This record gives sequence, structure tokens and C-alpha cells, in this order.
Amino acid sequence: MNESEMIPKKFGIFTLAFTYIGTIIGAGFASGREIWQFFGAFGKSGRVGIIIFALAFFMVSVMTTLIGRHLRTNDMGRIITPEFLLSKRSSKVGTTKTIKFVGYFMAGILFLAIVSMSAAAGSMAKQEFGVPSIFGGIILVISVTLTLIGGFDRVKNVLSKAVPVLIMVMIIVGLIEIFRGENVIGSQKSGLYSLIMNIPDKNLGDPSPLADTWIKAAIIYMGYNILAIIPIVGSGAYRARSSESAIFSAALASIVIVILVYVSFIAMSKNSDVANSFDMPMLAISEKIGKIANYSYIAVMFFSIYSSTTGMFYGFSTKLKDDERKNVRIGIFAVLGFLLGLVGFRFIVKYVFPLLGYVGMLILVMLVINFVRLVLVNKFTLQEMKKNRYSSWMKDAKPGYGGEAILVLGSEKTALIDCGMPYQGEMLIEKLKKRLSGRKLDYIFLTHSHYDHIGGLSALRQEWKDVESYGTQHCKEVIETDKVRGKIEDLSYVVLKKDKDIPMESKLKSMDKFERNDFTIDHVISDGDEISLGDVKMRVIVTKGHTRCSTSYGVERNGEKVLVASESVGVLDRKGKCQPSILHSFDEGIKSINKCVEYNADRVVIAHYGLVPKNYNKRLFALLKKEALIEREIIMKMALDGKSHEEIVQVMTEKYWDNERRIEQPFDAFLLNMQGTVKNYMKDAQEYMENGLYDGYEYR
Repeated sequence: MNESEMIPKKFGIFTLAFTYIGTIIGAGFASGREIWQFFGAFGKSGRVGIIIFALAFFMVSVMTTLIGRHLRTNDMGRIITPEFLLSKRSSKVGTTKTIKFVGYFMAGILFLAIVSMSAAAGSMAKQEFGVPSIFGGIILVISVTLTLIGGFDRVKNVLSKAVPVLIMVMIIVGLIEIFRGENVIGSQKSGLYSLIMNIPDKNLGDPSPLADTWIKAAIIYMGYNILAIIPIVGSGAYRARSSESAIFSAALASIVIVILVYVSFIAMSKNSDVANSFDMPMLAISEKIGKIANYSYIAVMFFSIYSSTTGMFYGFSTKLKDDERKNVRIGIFAVLGFLLGLVGFRFIVKYVFPLLGYVGMLILVMLVINFVRLVLVNKFTLQEMKKNRYSSWMKDAKPGYGGEAILVLGSEKTALIDCGMPYQGEMLIEKLKKRLSGRKLDYIFLTHSHYDHIGGLSALRQEWKDVESYGTQHCKEVIETDKVRGKIEDLSYVVLKKDKDIPMESKLKSMDKFERNDFTIDHVISDGDEISLGDVKMRVIVTKGHTRCSTSYGVERNGEKVLVASESVGVLDRKGKCQPSILHSFDEGIKSINKCVEYNADRVVIAHYGLVPKNYNKRLFALLKKEALIEREIIMKMALDGKSHEEIVQVMTEKYWDNERRIEQPFDAFLLNMQGTVKNYMKDAQEYMENGLYDGYEYR
């Protein structure tokens, strides 16, 4: 299976922007009821509230995007919950009680929003067609349920296509009313300035007792909408082409929302009596303009109710158990929402929405805390880490993206830890000669048997005839088989086409020199062995987990200890994002991380990233362990819920295969590794089931 078959198409800026807007443009928004209740009722002061809301929408979208992509999740609980609220005693990071509570609480709040949309559909049916409100609710429930059964892709497709039409009709109807007849509320001035500025500096309506000032109303409205924004933005950002494109989508959505709110705000300010008298004032205003405007706005109203309900119901549905009965549960909750919505739309907007707004403000505080701790602090930490440099007796010899090579210069001998990919051989030799300054390469120490760590072995043996290689017994058994040697060569041909940093001539020359018989281990090493380079000592630390032969090395000189950690502890990509890398055994991987912590190195070298200073070691190993726990939790939960190996690999590929991985690793290698990881964790899940440690919903 190739990459295009495994990875769904990523969403573009406009697609995401319209999806976000569709979630906000619900019944209360499009009808004008929300805009009047939270902005228009306060006259001129409401304009400032509009700007506050738009800025908050953008900020929340950005924070949700960055947290979701940082954690590789669209789970509401994990995006919102600050890390310090998680149970210290729980080893199951992904399903702690705190995260579950927050996630299900959010789902409950979204369900209340669904109730309000059902009430809005009924109110519109009664106001415009004179039929019992029950019919409007029934039509909405059926439409939304059928859409939701198709998952997020169908939700996105519907919203991204319907929303541009809704926006156009709302703006046209609003502008017609603004420029029709007398300008804003009796003003004798004319022109755009008067339309924007001449709003009376007094209350024009009856504010809710729960939001009785313009600043309080703006904050509460922001809080209420946060509840709808987070799940849909979290899912959208998860499928965006990049963090930047998701942020641009949020910016575009914010600008469009400001325009929509302001146009409706001015149109209703001109008709404050209508705004105060009708449940759906913009619908009543469209009727004053004419039949075409009215019928167009009726269509807009239905689709806005439908789009917003779909977006919020999708967020709610993410907390339902994902099995063959999920669609039945969706239908049951849709009917329940319809029944509760019979209490009436105006009552819900005036009293329920403000209460939800207060809840949303609490959610916002948690989101901000999580954003600061996860994203901003992490960014600062990485900036500090990148300032770190190797000592003079250790040098980075990495020949290109994806390949690993670290040169150690002892007073008597020299050693290279790992040796990159086969096609990087010529570049590696060139770098080594510069760093060796006339000395020869004596030893090659291998961390494990993967092609991106041992690929240059053939080129090095041909350049330095008497160089000696070191690895574990299992590493020797693996790389001395024809199957593995052939795989090393095949993968190198795949990835060399994507590496733009090395000239093609150099890459092909390296591959011409590739000799399978050069892949041998001269000296078998075991845990605790020490090899002297003179004033530098190499200490062998077997750290299984990534593979059975994974090995770390303690490099010691004059009391200074540098740990070159194997991939069993995990890796950091070029942006410093922690990535789990346990392919063989989870238990062995966690033991290896603990083993590296106990070594108490002054500094640590992380594979595919580089050197990390001592004051970050403890924090780094804790993060790497947490990422491994999260990955295992995600896979085991899917396995215990009955998903197949192929289905889980598909989900994990969507989650972890991104642009950074694409640069540093061929898809074939990534897929092979992920298939192995999923296979191992599915075995763990089976043991949980057999030992009665799983009750169908969560770990005991």
C-alpha cells in the first residue's frame, strides 16, 4: 500500500475556514437573535463587543490548533485539560479521569446547544409557515443525523459547500436593508461613515439579566461559542495541511464573522422595534424587503441551523463509543435533543446561552493554561536546547536528513556511533575526513540494525580497510542475513529521491559502492562493556524497545558523561516534537528510558535531533515516556474496541505521518515500523482482555 492510498487528502485554507464559520453561523447567529441579544441591545457599545468576540474566536482557534497538533489529537478532553490536573498516579495518560470528565462534560454542553438548535428549527417553522414547531425539529433531526453518520469528512463537505452561499445571502440581505430608505436610526447624515458610526449610545433592547452589560455580554458570547469552536477546530486542525494553514483558516473565518455580525448589527439597529419583537429579527427584516429576500433568508436560516447543529453534534458524537452501534446512539440522542428543544427558542437564547457562556469562560481559562504550558513553554525550551553544542572531543557527522552519525575523538582511538544511510556514504566520508584532521577511523559502534543507522557501513569499510565494527549479538544476527541487507539497499533507493540536500551524483556513486557482504559485526558487545579510546571511555548500555538489539552508549571523558541514546527512548523531530519509537516491546522501552535516566548523564544525544543539555534531561525523558504511553493507550483502546490491525494502522498513520516525517523517513519504512508497533500493542490488548482488565469502555 502506498502513501496516497493510506493518507486522506488534507484540507485547504478555504475549506477549513468555511467549516469553522458554519459552526458559528447557527440559528441564533443567522436569525439575528444572538447578535441582538449580546451586541445590538447595547447600542454603540456593542461594536466593541463584536471586535472582542472576533479576536477571541481567532485566539481560541489558534490555541486549539497548536495544542491539537502538538498532542496529535482531536479529543476535547486532552486539548482542554492542563497537564497538572492529570492524575500523577495514572500510568494510562490518555484516559485519566480528569480528561474523561472534561471531555464528557464538554459533550454534555454541546448537547444542550443541540437542544437550542432544535428549538430554533421549530420556532422558524412556526414563525414563517404557521405550522406546529414540532415539524421543524423533526426535519432538522433527520437531516443532521444522516449527515453525521458519514463522519467528519461528510460534515466538512457539507459545511464547506453550504457556508459560502449562506454568507453571501446574509450579507446581501443585510446591506439591502442598511441602504434601503433612511439611514441608521434617523440620522440625517449619509454615506458609509454614518452607517458605521451613528449608532445611539444607549441600550436599544432588553439585555439578559445574566449578561446585562456590553462587556459581560461579549465575554459570555465568546464563552458560549468556545464550546462549539473547540471540537470542530480540533478535528479540522488535525486534518489541515499544516499548522500555518489551519491558523490562516482561523484568521479568514474571524474576518468573515466580523463582517457578518456587523452587517446584521447595523441592519437590526435600524429596526430595533423588529429586533425586540421577533424571535428571528433578521428573518422578519428580510420579509420587509420582499419575497425573494425572505425566501432566500428562510433557506439560509434552515441551512445555518443545520450546519451549526451538524458541527456541534459532531463534537458531541466524538465521545460516543466507536463501534457498530454508534449510529444508533447518534439517532437516540438526536431524538432526545429534539424533545428537549420543545421548550422554546427565545427562552433558551435569553437564559441557557448565558449560562453556557459562563461555562465556556472556565473552559477558556483551562485552554489558555494548557496552551502556555504545552506550546509556549515547549517552544522556549527548544530554543534553549538548540543553543547547546558538542564538546571538542565529540562532533556531529550526520551526512543528511534521516541519517545518524556522531564522531568521538579519543586521545588514542576514534569511533563513529552509527553511520547514516547507504546513499550518504560519499558525503559521510567527506565530513569525517574534515573532522578527523588526518587521523583514521578506528571503530564503528551501532545503536541498532535499521538502514538509516548502519547504511554507510559498506562505504566506510572500503575507505578505512581496518575499521572495526561493534554491535550486540542480535544486531549481528540480523544484519548478516541477505534479507535485511537487501531491505537496507531497497529502502535507500526509495528515500534518496526525496533527499534534496545531497547531489544526485554523490548519492548514485555511494550506491554503486554498496556491497552487502560489508554488513558484518566484528565485535559482539553486551550491557556494561567498556571500550577505551584513550582518554575517552565508551560504556555499552543495552536499551531494548525500539528493536531487540537497540543499544545506547555512555561516552565518558574527565568526569563528563554524554549519553548517546538509542531510539528506544523515543526521538525528537527537527521542530523538537517528541515522538514515540517503541517497535519491539513497550515494557522494554520503558525500562530503557528509566535506565537512561539512572545513567545520570551531563548531556544527552537524542536520535535524529542532536544534543540536549543536562537541565532538560529529566523533563525530556518524562515527555518521551508520556508520548510512548499515549501511543500505546490509543492503539490498545482501538484494539479493545474491536478495530482490526489494518484499521488501527490507518488511524495511526493519519495521526503520525506528517511533513517532518516525510522529510526524514520514507513512507515504506514508516509503515513497516507502524505495522510492527500496532501488532505488538494488539497483543498487549489481548492479554488485558484475557485477564479481565478491560470492561468494554476503560481500563480498570
